[in-house]
Amino acid sequence: MIGIVPESLEGFSELNLYKEDEFSLEERSEHEDLPFFEFNLTETIQKIADQIIEIIKEIMNKV
Repeated sequence: MIGIVPESLEGFSELNLYKEDEFSLEERSEHEDLPFFEFNLTETIQKIADQIIEIIKEIMNKV
């Protein structure tokens, strides 16, 4: 698990379920890989997350 600490929680006033109208709670329980909440990443965090994903892919290809 990799966690990223935000610089600020400004703008986060409520949590919304990920694709709330598309998945029931039962479907969410059956598909543990689905995110539970929607989230929006800042441009900076999105770039870093993309870089981390690429690094992990490179490592997995070498294993």
